[in-house]
Amino acid sequence: MPSDSQTQPCWERLKDALIYDSGAGASAFNDLKWFIEIDTERDAMCYRNANGSINDVPVKGVVAYTTNLSTGQQVTVKLPESRYNPTGYANFICAGRMLDDGIFWDQKSHRLYKEDTGEVVTELERVDNHFVVPNAVPASQQAEAKTADGKR
Repeated sequence: MPSDSQTQPCWERLKDALIYDSGAGASAFNDLKWFIEIDTERDAMCYRNANGSINDVPVKGVVAYTTNLSTGQQVTVKLPESRYNPTGYANFICAGRMLDDGIFWDQKSHRLYKEDTGEVVTELERVDNHFVVPNAVPASQQAEAKTADGKR
């Protein structure tokens, strides 16, 4: 018998996922929990979703997520100029923006790394034919957990 994760539609399984997307015009997140800064000046942008609907996305800011690499190292990545799209079925990291920031995708190892130093900043895994950041959590939640544990 299939598990719940196998019978759930992919948009439900991916609701909290961070998808590395070469087709995104900007990084877009469906929950404000990912944002560490929000620009209060209105800067409208429209998105056409895969289903053809169009969303006005007036909020932008800086997103930060924390993930663990296979080496055990914990990394935090900041994504400036990210958009808030509350109706998005998942969260999308704009590959073009990462490239502009000097971060490249090694498609054999599925690692994102800084071109100038070779430092790995994120590892991706394939889920439902999307490349996602595994076990990503909002950096703000990670900071709260450290504070609660007294390890900060």
